[in-house]
Amino acid sequence: MIARFSSRTGRSARSPRRVSTTALKATCALAVLVLAPGAPLAAQETATASRSAASTSRAARLVHRFDFNERPLGNLEDLPKYWEPLRPAGFPHYTRGGFDEAVGHEAPPSFHLASEGRNVAFQYNGPETRVRLNTEYRVVGYIRPQSLRHARACLSAHFVDRAGRPIVETLTRSPFVGGSGSDEWTRVVIDLPQAPPEAYTIAVTAWVLQRDMWDPGGWRPWEIPRRDVSAGAWFDDIALYALPRVALSCAARGNVIPPDGPFDLEIVFSDSEDPGLRGLLTIVDATGNVVETHPVPVTMRAAGTPRTVSTAHLPPGLYRARLDIVAGDETVVTRAITFARLAPLVHPGAHPVRRLGVVLQSDAYDHSETVLALLRHQRVQAAKVPLWGDRPLCQPGERACAVRDAFFQALVKAGFALTGVFEGIPGDTATPREERLRALVEWLGGDPAAWRDRLAMTVAPWASLFQTWQLGADRQPPHLKEEGLILALERMRKVMADYISVPRLAVVQDITRERGLDGRNVAELVLAAGPDASPAFLGERIRTLQTSQTARVSTYIPPLPEASYTRTGRLAHWAVRVLEARHAGADVYVPQPWRIGTRNDVQPDETYLLLRTIADLIGDAKPGPVVPGWDGVRALAFYRGDEAVVALWDPQAPLEGRLHTLQLGRADRQYDLWGRATTLPEEET
Repeated sequence: MIARFSSRTGRSARSPRRVSTTALKATCALAVLVLAPGAPLAAQETATASRSAASTSRAARLVHRFDFNERPLGNLEDLPKYWEPLRPAGFPHYTRGGFDEAVGHEAPPSFHLASEGRNVAFQYNGPETRVRLNTEYRVVGYIRPQSLRHARACLSAHFVDRAGRPIVETLTRSPFVGGSGSDEWTRVVIDLPQAPPEAYTIAVTAWVLQRDMWDPGGWRPWEIPRRDVSAGAWFDDIALYALPRVALSCAARGNVIPPDGPFDLEIVFSDSEDPGLRGLLTIVDATGNVVETHPVPVTMRAAGTPRTVSTAHLPPGLYRARLDIVAGDETVVTRAITFARLAPLVHPGAHPVRRLGVVLQSDAYDHSETVLALLRHQRVQAAKVPLWGDRPLCQPGERACAVRDAFFQALVKAGFALTGVFEGIPGDTATPREERLRALVEWLGGDPAAWRDRLAMTVAPWASLFQTWQLGADRQPPHLKEEGLILALERMRKVMADYISVPRLAVVQDITRERGLDGRNVAELVLAAGPDASPAFLGERIRTLQTSQTARVSTYIPPLPEASYTRTGRLAHWAVRVLEARHAGADVYVPQPWRIGTRNDVQPDETYLLLRTIADLIGDAKPGPVVPGWDGVRALAFYRGDEAVVALWDPQAPLEGRLHTLQLGRADRQYDLWGRATTLPEEET
């Protein structure tokens, strides 16, 4: 809870106010839905109608079906038409495949692959699977294993361009079949991503893989992998379906809905060739509870006009919207987005905050307008951006350079204080992330000819944009020898001095380290707080280093592991760490509180809402005293102008919470971490 006072004077209480502080734990309830049996005849009629609708929908969406009954069509060869063997490394030439006239899923024949102790694969490369642009596809097939005890069978599919080249990044496979001891037919499903612009056809591949291929690291070095010799698999009734083209989006940029809107969720259907479809939009809150559902007609509208569902009535919080397109009782396609509803700001006219910042990822470059909108709504004005990492340095004139440079310029134009981060050696993907700082320090300590030009090429164009240059990513760093770290910093400073009069360097340090580099070597210490560091220890360490070091101290607060906390407990503990660090006087940086989804849409995290509330209510306020004597309640005061803000929580509250009667004087409102305001009740004394 955060309470706000109108001024620092005249705080005599007319009456005590009763406040329920939220426990740092959460409960969950299990609801059991009991269905009464209906009339058997009605149930049968409903089931028949449902199967009929699903069957009609599948027929309308069918692109091609492989039933392998090709003899009546004139195919007298051993192999199905357009199916060819694949023979990459580990796939010998003598493996066999062909029609089996005696075995089939619905009816013979089927396509049989004989393993004979080796890997075998056959791929369809014919013209019947041509694709439509911006369409997703589903492959449904049936596999029957033949004595697969150690080997496995599966199907895969991928898009192919007009030249017959595979678009490798679209390769998707089914689950493996075999190993269970059962030789029954198994239904498998493959959902392909949206067809890229260069896609022309879809290739389908049937596989039988020995263990050394499907599980290459699954046994000990001295173990001899077993092979299935008299084994194989049958494949049949493989159907390729085009899925309905439907999009679910949020009218607000970045899926973050500000208090003044726009509030609509938008649904667009791009085809109408399947009349048996129906849609259902379900909105759930962050606890997983269903908030509301909306039937959605599956029909095209003029010029792609979206159907809309308003979220204006929803309280502030994080939500998940799921759109299911259904034929009968079969879900044909699903779309889902995560969106945030923001609370009204308490200080809408205040300047954005520089004492709180966000550590951006490199994918922010490709979504610059959206990221700028997210940062603006979050009320922060400090950011860290990666300069060196697993991506190779782009060359002047390349599109990647232009996109990145435009993003940096936009941040500076918006007033952001920028820190450039040297995470590791440019383009180094082999070194584990947790060891990249060590590798970078050793590289900088070696021959300057190997890195001087790269550093100059990075610093020279942006010398006026970045206020700070940070060595090491914001995470707990490996243990490094101090002399090696100082040497790397000195060498960087010497090269950078040709472009910056006084380079301001920062270095990441584990918060548990007793002392840090002083101001002679570095301008800023970035303390990385691991999940085991308690909030009290975090505040004490910051205060100790600030009094003993001449370097500025900031801190990085990562998210806490979900497995160790309940949802509310995890969020509350994370917020307490941010508050303790700010009250100790440090600038606080947090990881980018959103992620880029598989469809390049931005999905906000719940910490986005929490950081916005803290930035709005506390912002760049000056830390005040720790308010004593409140029956186990931790109370941190912050002063901003004539206003006092007190952050309150009960670290020892039981599961159900605990009621406290506190003298809050003129404070008449409390705010939870999501920015939701509550009027404090008065009790006459």
